[in-house]
Amino acid sequence: EDSPTKGQTDVYYMGEDNPMLLLIPKGVAHGYRVLGETPLQIVYFTTESYDPNNPDEKRIAWNDETIGFNWETTFK
Repeated sequence: EDSPTKGQTDVYYMGEDNPMLLLIPKGVAHGYRVLGETPLQIVYFTTESYDPNNPDEKRIAWNDETIGFNWETTFK
């Protein structure tokens, strides 16, 4: 709640022609969308193994109005 970047969003285009490693800080909501027609592989490296009996994450619907993210593709 007290983050100076609360409510801000970014978009990163990653893929075969633009490989990269993206660090997502703890507590930052994130999602992804595949734009191509070929299979995609995403690898998550976490600091701790997921414990279903004591989850350390929250889920937010992709279309949550409080985020207001536009999932439409903008071709540049």
